[in-house]
Amino acid sequence: MVKKSVVAIVAVVVVAMIVIVGVGNRAAGGSTVTTNDCAKRCMGTYKQCVAAEDARYAATKPGCGGDRACLKALQARHQANLDACRTQLETCKASCP
Repeated sequence: MVKKSVVAIVAVVVVAMIVIVGVGNRAAGGSTVTTNDCAKRCMGTYKQCVAAEDARYAATKPGCGGDRACLKALQARHQANLDACRTQLETCKASCP
């Protein structure tokens, strides 16, 4: 059950990243997307990415039980994934017209 939830959450993150790239491509292609609209889409996608990662973290955490090494590794992965969301946000905003 938890594995299916994690897979679904990861799928949401991947889709969010694809949307970011799509917005960047449209903006780079000279579309009529305004900077404000583009930035709003970037922020919305960023929020979805963070929410998906927070859900993945919460769903995975019980699997560690009280194992400190597991929890430490899980926290490190969580932070790395949040950093990736932030990097994607910055990349998306940089591609806005």
